[in-house]
Amino acid sequence: MEPKEKLFRELITLDKEIKERETRIEKLKARAVKLGWAEIGDDYDSLRAPSKDWWKEHQPNLFQEMIKYYDPVTVKGRFKDGGYKNKLAKAIAAEIA
Repeated sequence: MEPKEKLFRELITLDKEIKERETRIEKLKARAVKLGWAEIGDDYDSLRAPSKDWWKEHQPNLFQEMIKYYDPVTVKGRFKDGGYKNKLAKAIAAEIA
């Protein structure tokens, strides 16, 4: 095996190991949050939407508009908006950028 080939094989192996460890770290972070040992910060990617309390505190103007479309009758309380959430997401993205 040539030194060049050996070097690239080692790089590929280490890159694979790094990705596996990053995946493991994310799983452990999620588990810690689930067990209540940690809190979700800004650097944590979550598939859940923020709670109503977060909206009240951080985006009060958007919350006032959004709450008009809230339907508390369903089990979890959902937003029935006819596409308003997509418009809201775009407005938030524009505000952040």
